[in-house]
Amino acid sequence: MPITSKDIPRECSIAIQNEFIRTQKVKQMAQPNLDIQHPGLFQAPNQSENADDELPNYLVYENVVRTFGEDIKYRNVLTVKNSSLKITVDKNVTLREILTKRFSPLVQQGKLEYKDSIKLQNFLKLYERLRFSGKAIEHDEFLELMQLWNQVQTLLTKFNH
Repeated sequence: MPITSKDIPRECSIAIQNEFIRTQKVKQMAQPNLDIQHPGLFQAPNQSENADDELPNYLVYENVVRTFGEDIKYRNVLTVKNSSLKITVDKNVTLREILTKRFSPLVQQGKLEYKDSIKLQNFLKLYERLRFSGKAIEHDEFLELMQLWNQVQTLLTKFNH
């Protein structure tokens, strides 16, 4: 295998360099000229240096949504806000049952504002639809879910007792 241009005849070295240049041009021409977004998968736009989203490239939305219930199912714990709060839960309960059990008394006592109870309901509806529908999750749906989950975690932290 030639390492330097002196290892092969000059004509061969020039031909190889020209092929490298040609393949670079072919690569540029073969790339899509539009950003392609796939449902269920985050891929940063090609030309974007300053993307609005702070998501890792090739993030599979379904994997993230599935993790919401994994701690509950396998470890009987609901982890809140980057593991700073862990709520021990009973076996074989759903996320809906956990949140309903924690927030229903607060609603009845008037401690939970109406807008917060709506956020909680919206989160549960969206979570269950995305988690169990079997359809690919769209980017906007994922961002909405994560925003709602952040708000629910804030409520869990606020009313932790």
